[in-house]
Amino acid sequence: LIIKNEKIIDFGYQGNSCIYCQASASLLSKISINNKKDRLNKLCNEAKFLFDDESKYVEKKWLLLKKLFKKKNISRKECILLPFETLKKIVSK
Repeated sequence: LIIKNEKIIDFGYQGNSCIYCQASASLLSKISINNKKDRLNKLCNEAKFLFDDESKYVEKKWLLLKKLFKKKNISRKECILLPFETLKKIVSK
């Protein structure tokens, strides 16, 4: 991550992971750029709600993630949430 003035200006990642983790990281990188750390921290806290029908707690801006966060993907929940947990460790500092 490149962070300037509390805002993510660049996001890159690499690794060997499953397709669900890769898709999650890809979506997260797209929505992270030009967003402030505190908003992304909030998103990371709320990401687990996207698997439920609790999306009313999640900002409309993040609803793009619902394509991946579906009940049929619940068995891959840990894979999908891994990039969010990693980003949270960085933006919550």
